[in-house]
This record gives sequence, C-alpha cells and structure tokens, in this order.
Amino acid sequence: MTMGGVAAKSLGVIVILLVTRTLSEPDIQVWLSFSLLISLQYLADFGFAPSIARVIAYAFGGAVTIEENQSKDTLKNLGKPNWELVGTIYATLQKIYFRLNVIAFVGLLTLGTALIFSPIQQMDNPQDGWIAWAIILFVSAFYIRGNIFFAYLEGVGKVAILRRWEMLFHLLRAVSSLVILFFEGGVLPLIAVNQCWLFLNVIRNRYLSHKVYEGKLKEIKYRPFDKTVYGLVFSKSWKSALGQMFTLGITQLTALLYGTIGNTTSVVSYQFSLRVLQMITDFSSSPFYSQIPFYNMLMARKEIDTLLKKAAKSMRLSYWVYVVGVVSAGVVLPYVLVFIDSNASFVASTIWALMILGIFGERYGAMHIQLYTTTNHVLWHISSTVTGSLFLLTLLSCYSFLGIYAFPLSFLVCNYGFFAWYNASQVYKTFPIRFWEFEYKVSIPPFLFLIANLLVVAL
Repeated sequence: MTMGGVAAKSLGVIVILLVTRTLSEPDIQVWLSFSLLISLQYLADFGFAPSIARVIAYAFGGAVTIEENQSKDTLKNLGKPNWELVGTIYATLQKIYFRLNVIAFVGLLTLGTALIFSPIQQMDNPQDGWIAWAIILFVSAFYIRGNIFFAYLEGVGKVAILRRWEMLFHLLRAVSSLVILFFEGGVLPLIAVNQCWLFLNVIRNRYLSHKVYEGKLKEIKYRPFDKTVYGLVFSKSWKSALGQMFTLGITQLTALLYGTIGNTTSVVSYQFSLRVLQMITDFSSSPFYSQIPFYNMLMARKEIDTLLKKAAKSMRLSYWVYVVGVVSAGVVLPYVLVFIDSNASFVASTIWALMILGIFGERYGAMHIQLYTTTNHVLWHISSTVTGSLFLLTLLSCYSFLGIYAFPLSFLVCNYGFFAWYNASQVYKTFPIRFWEFEYKVSIPPFLFLIANLLVVAL
C-alpha cells in the first residue's frame, strides 16, 4: 500500500513535465521553489512525527515504559497493546505541536519569504506568486498540527489503511493538477489545489484515527498531561528533529539559496532534477520505511533475528528500486524534455550520475540509522549534524570554482565521508551481524550497479 501510494504520488512527474512545457522559465523556477518549500513542511515538523510514531509503536507493542533500559517486569506484557501508555504519550502531543506550529510559521514567514522573494519578483505576474505563498503559509499550520494523527496511525500499525487513502488522494491531486494545466492555469491555481489536498489530508487522518481500533483514541486522548512522559518523548524527538534539519533541510535550503544567486536556466535545471530525484527516493524508501512501526514492535518483543531478516529483505528491495529508477530517469528524461519542447532542461549526465551515487550513500546511512533507532536510542543528532556540516563546508569551499558540480560533490563527501559508515557502524556494534554477511546480498550489488553507470557516463 505504501508503494502504491508513492506510485500514485509519483504521477507528479507527469505534472512536473507539463509544468515545464506550459509555464515560462521564471514561473517554473517559482513553482519548483514552492515545491521545495512545501516538502520542507515535513522539516517544519522537525522530525517529531516519526519519533512519536516510534514511541507509540513501542507502547503499542506492550512496553510499560519508553525508557531505553527496561527490567523483566516491564516486558512481561509484551505483545498486548499498552493503551494506558499510548494515551499518556498522545496527551503530550498537544503541547509539543502547539510549540511546533509557532516555530514553523515564524521560520517559513521569515526565512521562506527571504528565499522566495527574488524568484517571485521575476515572475510574469508576481502578485499570483505572493498569493500562492500566503496560501502555503496558511495551510502549513494545519498540516503540521495534523501530523499528530499521522504519527498515531503509524504507531499503532495502521500503515496499510493510511497508505490506501493516501494513494487515492495522490491520484486525485495529480488529476486536479493535470486539469488545471490542460486549461493553461498558472502557478497560483496549481499551488491552491495542492494545498487544498494537503488540508484534506489532515481531515482524513483525523477521521481515520477516530475509527481504528473501535475508536480507542476517543477514550485515551483526554488523559491528563504527564510532564515525565513529555520529557522522555521530547528527549528522544529533538535528536531526530536536529537530524532532519541537517539532512533534508540543508539539501532543500541550499537548492533554494542557489535560486537566489544562480542564473534562471541553471537553477531550473538543477531544481527540476533534484525534484525528480526526491520523488524516486521517496518511492524507493517505501519498502523499508513502511515497515518501521513493525520493526519497533519486533524490537519491543526482543525478536531480533526476525527483525534483521525483515530489515535486510526490505533494504535490498529499496536499493534496487532506487538504482533502477534513477538510472532509468537519467537515460529517459533528457529525451522526454526535448520531445515535449520543455522550457526546462535536465542536468548534465555526469552531474546526475554523481548526484544519484551520493544519495545512495544517504539512503544506506538513513536505513541503517533507522534500524539502529528501533533500540529507542537516538543518534540522529550526531550523524546528521556532522553530515550537514560537511555538506555545507564542501559546498561553500568548492562552489566558486566548480559551480553546480559542487552540489553532487558535497553529496558524495558528506554521505560517504561520514553519514553512511558511521550509521552502519552503530548497527554492527549493536546487533549480532557482520558487515559482509549482511551487505553482500543487500547493498553491495546495487552499489556496484551505480558505479558501473558512473563509469559508462564518464567514458
């Protein structure tokens, strides 16, 4: 269901292609910049939703406490949902998400406006751009608040039903956008429709949360606020939050910053290619990420062997979906853009080959740190802070003489220089597995496939 949902979401590739054919180059840049900012709505959640889903899953697996070190007495009810603890955790979300709403809105209003100002002023009709930005700001507050219901549904294992509805909504959103483009609509109607569906997502998730498990949420959501549980949840969430800021955030924000200093043609080419890469990455992540609540439950039940076998199988599928998708895109999309007489171009084949190789390292490190995090010990704040700093340092050092090539070089340096090996090393220190016995059938074959692709492109 997750892959089906992301596949439906990937219909956005068709929307992107038609946007590049229908809109002028300055309008394309604004639309792509808005798309990057909209994707940062996840960053505005600061990684709290995944962290909260994890601790809910831990409680749903039967744990009596969400503390890392549990005695045998606290593990005796594993397998039976601890609704008391689930309810207590849920009660803490109200205070957390109120603060997140305020921080996110101020951040988008200030930094987001600064990054989008120059591109909007170059539009054919800047007024439409500013109205579209106002709509994004308005909906963001509701979307962030709605992640409470998203975290609850994932935490209690209702991923399939959540993804089934997401698949339908993604289809409807894509069709709506295609209708607007058919009637030659511009940036404003496209953004308005997109944000409308995001708003409806919140309403849908709230409805589903109140229906699953015979409406259990209606009984547990009115529990009193617990400062102790809040402290435990927050202590585990802020580390993931910082991790998201220094991985996804820096990649997106530097792409937006490039839009303020690069020439329009080069910016559109890079942002378009990055957007396609993100969509393929999202799709390829589905086999592994959709199973995270299940992995957390297995860890809570101490079924380590089953956890490792399931994780290896999902990782292998994710890698192959990624490498086949990105290599195919690099071959096909440049010809498609020429065929449809697009106003945007694809990045050079060498840049693309370096980008996809660099992001493979990010995928490798991200899945390993997610596997390690099932222990309920979070290291995102360390791995991602160092990784983000390496990315920025490399980009700032090399941009003046490498130009756009500094971006894929930065991906390579930060991911292979630290993120990939550091995160993997935590897994091998914690679980009873060794690198070669785990990786020779999982990550090494697709990695060699990407190396071969890079050599072919280079020659």
